Amino acid sequence: MAFADNDKSNIDIESYFHDGHPQQKNQVWTGDGAPSGKLGHKNDLYIDNASANHTVYEKIDKKTWVSRGDYLGGSGAPGPQGPIGPQGPQGDIGPAGPAATVTVTPRTVSGTATGSTTTTVSASCNADESLVGGGLDFSGPNEANLQLVKSNISGSGTWDVVVRNIGTTDEPVSATAFCLSSN
Repeated sequence: MAFADNDKSNIDIESYFHDGHPQQKNQVWTGDGAPSGKLGHKNDLYIDNASANHTVYEKIDKKTWVSRGDYLGGSGAPGPQGPIGPQGPQGDIGPAGPAATVTVTPRTVSGTATGSTTTTVSASCNADESLVGGGLDFSGPNEANLQLVKSNISGSGTWDVVVRNIGTTDEPVSATAFCLSSN
C-alpha cells in the first residue's frame, strides 16, 4: 500500500512492516491531530485519526513531521440499488374516524294503474344518494284489484314497481325509493 505525498512521490508503507509488525527502526504512530515534533524518530509514520481522511505524516528529521497525503481517499461511486427488502409487519389499527351522519330519505312517485292493464311506477334517488330499498302503496277504493307483478332495484338507483290491475277502474299506485346519503 502506498501513500501519495504532496510532491507526487510515494511512500511504501509495506517497507515499514515485516511480517505484519513494524521493523525495529521504524514505527507507525496514531493519534488525534498533527504529531508533536518530540514524538518518534526519523522515517517513522504517524496517522492522524482526527482528520476526515486520516492524514499520514512522515518524520523527516529530529523535529519535523511532513504530511504525505491521506490514508483514505475520496468517496467512491455509489453502488447499485440493493434488492427490495421483505414486507414489514402489519401496522396497528388506526383510531376510529368521526361518526358519519346518515340520512334515509323516502322519494315517492305516484301513478295510476289503468283498468285491465299492467303499469310500471318508478322512484329514483338523487345522484349523490344510494338506493337501499323500496316500498309500494295501493290506496285506492278497489285496491284488491291490484296485483304486484314484480319489483326490483335497477343499477341506476331506481326502484321499479310493476302492477297489474285486474279490475276495470283506475287505481292509484305509489312507489317509494329509500335513498341513503351520508357526509
